[in-house]
Amino acid sequence: MKKNSRILVAVALTAGLIGSSTSAFATPASDYKAAVVVYKAALAKWQSDAVAARSAHAALVTDYKAKAAANMAARATASTAYKAAVAKAKSDFTAATTAVGATAAQKQAATAARKTAIAAAIATHQAALATIVKPVAPTKLVLPAKPVAPVKP
Repeated sequence: MKKNSRILVAVALTAGLIGSSTSAFATPASDYKAAVVVYKAALAKWQSDAVAARSAHAALVTDYKAKAAANMAARATASTAYKAAVAKAKSDFTAATTAVGATAAQKQAATAARKTAIAAAIATHQAALATIVKPVAPTKLVLPAKPVAPVKP
């Protein structure tokens, strides 16, 4: 009986040690499975972050394009107004200098008026261009780093 109880105690101790050691120390397969679970969670988070970054960048690009179009329209309006003022100064000068019986003093006055009108047109054009704010282009899209897949043992 003593012999059987000693064997039984030895088997119980051995089973207890082996059983506790396998549960206390993770096997490579269980480590890999846990790493895969963590990787899948990180990958899902990365995908949602990447989608959010892309949509935010797309909104910035759309906003930039709208501001650039408004900038070009404002520049075109200023340019058209400048060209119209110069054309009016030219036509007024031509009408004053080609009139029958225009004296040299009248031609000099027309020249001075033309120079004043051109200077005013330039000043107005420069002031209009100074008020136009040039939009800043958005930076290049930078996505977060993709998680690294675990290595299978």
